[in-house]
Amino acid sequence: SYASPERGKWTGRKQYAGMRWAFERMSGSDGDYVRGLPGEMEIALDGGVAVYLTHRLEDPAACFRERTAQLIVGGHTHRPEELRLHGRRSLNPGSVGLNMSGGFQAEYGLVEIENGRLHSELIRAPYREEALTAFLKEVDDEAALNWFQMLLASQARGVNYAAELFRL
Repeated sequence: SYASPERGKWTGRKQYAGMRWAFERMSGSDGDYVRGLPGEMEIALDGGVAVYLTHRLEDPAACFRERTAQLIVGGHTHRPEELRLHGRRSLNPGSVGLNMSGGFQAEYGLVEIENGRLHSELIRAPYREEALTAFLKEVDDEAALNWFQMLLASQARGVNYAAELFRL
């Protein structure tokens, strides 16, 4: 369940209503799917490249010591970062929908393998601000509008206010 509306600076009535609006639009199978995802996994890509995938990648250097994978991919911070060490690399692609690195943009990573060699790139693509502005003008649901305003405030300030609700 999500956080109590009585706690935290961003759990005021409007923001809480926005969070509730977002969760109510997930179908039961969407929630089941998300809850059923593993927190981490290892896979082998073409050419035998070993990849370790995790949601929470807080210390890439420690992960390099603990894992043998050539590529470590993780996130959680919503901030893009790439680290290369001894022919291996870690990649945090950022966030398509709620970046914490500033700027009004989607962030993602692209990984290619050519002849057993890794190539990776962090990509930033600006949102179409005019399309979002037009969409927000059409929103006829106060809770939805509060949700989108919270996301925009998160991006502008580099603070994930939605995550603040879950930490309570």
